[in-house]
Amino acid sequence: MLGARLVFYELVSGCAECVEHEDSLIVGGVLERYAPEWAFAPTPAGDDKMRSFTQRADLKFIINRYDIRPDFSGNAEILEVVLSSVEAASDPSVFTIHGIRFIGYASPDGPEEFNRSLALNRAESLAEYVKSQIPGLSDNLVSVSSIGEDWEGLFAAVAADPEVAGNATLEAIRSRLNSSNGSECEKMFKGDSGLYDYLRENILPSLRRTEYTIEYSIRDFSAEEAARLWNERPELLSVDEFRAAAEFYGKDSPIYMQILLAAVKTYPDDLAALQTAALALREAGKAEDAVLLLNGRAEPVLLNTLGILKAETGDYDAARHAFQTAVEAGSAEAGHNLEELEKVMFQL
Repeated sequence: MLGARLVFYELVSGCAECVEHEDSLIVGGVLERYAPEWAFAPTPAGDDKMRSFTQRADLKFIINRYDIRPDFSGNAEILEVVLSSVEAASDPSVFTIHGIRFIGYASPDGPEEFNRSLALNRAESLAEYVKSQIPGLSDNLVSVSSIGEDWEGLFAAVAADPEVAGNATLEAIRSRLNSSNGSECEKMFKGDSGLYDYLRENILPSLRRTEYTIEYSIRDFSAEEAARLWNERPELLSVDEFRAAAEFYGKDSPIYMQILLAAVKTYPDDLAALQTAALALREAGKAEDAVLLLNGRAEPVLLNTLGILKAETGDYDAARHAFQTAVEAGSAEAGHNLEELEKVMFQL
């Protein structure tokens, strides 16, 4: 319908039906292209700059002991990594530590209560060692607990080892294991001497460890500070600070888009980073790049934006699908946009 034209023809004839005059007038397009008014979902807020990371300390101990010996079997290097992690998060000019959790794990090999107690004592030994090496680390920030026998870790390690993956005995144990029959399940794999020898040599030792999680926050940075940090230390910035850094340079700067895309690279699953970068690409006339950025996302906010981008690049079927999916997920904006899309497609 958009290509239709209205043409008037004039034909003048005499009484003998001879043609005396003939003319035509072409009127321009009958319909103007409908200009949709797309509704964009509000860009979500950025994060609160709370962070955490978890590492494992595979310290070696004398059998059934829990005192830490730094000079024993490579422990010095492991302890150095632990201390470096805590010290890095203790820099008051950037970070504030909110908690350090030490969690002891044992292998399912031996009396369950003994294993739980041993894992707890070893975790406590590591916590005490860290406190002794880092002056000023408050006791209130440190907590210690024990998981005890790590059956899930055993099953995961077995699944990753082609020598024992799919072992019938271990599969039977997995199906029967509950919170009260660990000893019975342990007897099952120990009853298979070949299996037990392999586990004892290759898998069980790796289950005996302490994991530590450091919970911390990063201080806020001004736009000027963020403009200096976005490339060198992007992990220190929040999505909001990436946006502030981009605005510090301005939309006319080539660095503007680089910063917004760096935010997506740093936080690839952050809705605010993705939405902000996609809208900036659209505004810059790079709708296809914005589509590539959002393809495969399932969040209604991003599906709604993807639908708009698809419609603007002429992929109406994909736009309808994106809007419909977003509507099913509760997006009011997508419902409005679906109606706008139908008006556009009605003219085709």
